Amino acid sequence: MAMIKREVERQQEDFESLRRDVEQKFRNIPSLEGDARQREIRNAEIDLGELDEIVRSMNWTVRGSSFPDQNLVSKVKNYESEVAKLRTELRRAITAFRDATTREALFGGLKGEAMSASSMEQRERMIATTQKMQKSNDILQGCIQEMAANEKLVIEVIMPELERNGDQLRGILPKMQGINGSLSRSGKVMNSIGRRLMTNKIVMGLIILALIFGIVIVIYFKWFWKSSSQS
Repeated sequence: MAMIKREVERQQEDFESLRRDVEQKFRNIPSLEGDARQREIRNAEIDLGELDEIVRSMNWTVRGSSFPDQNLVSKVKNYESEVAKLRTELRRAITAFRDATTREALFGGLKGEAMSASSMEQRERMIATTQKMQKSNDILQGCIQEMAANEKLVIEVIMPELERNGDQLRGILPKMQGINGSLSRSGKVMNSIGRRLMTNKIVMGLIILALIFGIVIVIYFKWFWKSSSQS
């Protein structure tokens, strides 16, 4: 995942740099005339093609992961929208100048040295784009290999460990149920003992009251009743 993020960051830097070049070409087009204007429009179109390749490569890199980072997926969609907007601006620039409305018109006006320079520049750009794509593919292949190794680690090491832990937990569950049953029975026994203690306290209280009542009667008959009889 770290390799994927580093590769995406590098692609983002390439995208931002090339986008600034395209925007600068768009600003230059109105001030140019003739072949110079056509070359600038053509170069902007080539740059947009490279931007498409960068975004496509970025999309492959992000979605090549088993668990794509949704933030990166969202960024790729934003870059796709930006390229679409730049293409709309390019179409407006072409429409604004009637001599650059089609690809044939763009190349038809290039003669002699101008045509040669444009073809050379185009070949150089295509070579640079191919090299970038190859580098991205190599990095993506490394990411895929790393994910395959991680997947193997999960399958061979982590999954068996999780299964063992699951078996241990399933073995503990009956014991926990037995302990819970024992605690429930103990609670019932404690409640029964508590009721018996309360009953014993009441009986003892009644016995004490009966003894006190008996003592009072004995004292009464021994002292007060005897005194009344003698009188």
